[in-house]
Amino acid sequence: GGTKMAAEGFDLRYDLAGDAVMGIFPVVKALPRIYDLMKRAEKALREERPDALVLVDYPGFNLRLAARAKALGVPVVWYVAPQVWAWGAWRLRKIARIVDRMLCILPFEPEIFRNAGIDAEYVGHPVVERETAAPRDRATADALRLLRGDGPLIGVFPGSRGHVVDSLAPEFAAAAAALRKRVPNATFAVAVAQERFLNRARAPFKDMAGVAFVVGRAPDVRDASDVVMTTSGTSTLEVAASLTPFVVAYRVSPFFYFVARSLMTVGHVGLVNLVAGKSVVPEYVGFRSAAAKIATDVERLWSDAPFREKQIEGLEGVRARLDAKGSYAKAADAIASFVGGLPRRA
Repeated sequence: GGTKMAAEGFDLRYDLAGDAVMGIFPVVKALPRIYDLMKRAEKALREERPDALVLVDYPGFNLRLAARAKALGVPVVWYVAPQVWAWGAWRLRKIARIVDRMLCILPFEPEIFRNAGIDAEYVGHPVVERETAAPRDRATADALRLLRGDGPLIGVFPGSRGHVVDSLAPEFAAAAAALRKRVPNATFAVAVAQERFLNRARAPFKDMAGVAFVVGRAPDVRDASDVVMTTSGTSTLEVAASLTPFVVAYRVSPFFYFVARSLMTVGHVGLVNLVAGKSVVPEYVGFRSAAAKIATDVERLWSDAPFREKQIEGLEGVRARLDAKGSYAKAADAIASFVGGLPRRA
């Protein structure tokens, strides 16, 4: 789990949320640590014999942990279904053997899992609930309004993982520089996920004026921005829920790009486009710089009213599909119902 779960009384054995890695080489580097965590988790399952194991996301680790739990006779519930529809439909057969209940957060997922013989339920995506409930900071909003001046304020979201910030912040800085040549009065607010990433996010923008760095206040940046540049993943849904026009980008190594393209079975990378079933927002994922194209799209979303309104209309449709009116409560109820229905221990 992570620190937010610990704050709710969760017995946190390891901050997995704060230590997440993505990509081939970061994962390879972390393998010794991941292997040690797996041994510790399996030992806890064997010695403590929980009534059920609730997995949350993180498929690379949790697929293996689910198999170990099943071998020990521990029932498995998985919240935030692995995106096998995008990168590994061949794993559905294995999942059917080791997972007792799948809780999905994307509306098209239950049918995919049910067709593979997996008990699956859509509980809604928490992004709309989270975006609506997120506390706002008036001081941050006022400061961003002063920064904005008479031109567009562009929100920049370079990611919440260190290696993503390292690869994407320079890309967004290059896009900002290109946009500034076309729209001289444009200003930028860079949403930094954690204080430890501040210097890494700031460095590519070092010679640029009119740039503010806001740590830990992503909702305030989304609210104040006219257009957003963001990394892929859940961040795209958070921006969509705020109905702020945006562009998606993600940088990977050439090796990872070609491996991922060979495994992908869907036509889009951005979750917003996947939920919509069509291209609602521009997305640029690859190993070559797309800074010039990102700048062009951002400028158009600011200056071309019909283009902007068309995207917002698409975002409204995506938000409506994801808004399950209490997704966290539905997930909790589904887990409680599953555990309550298990045979009583002797």
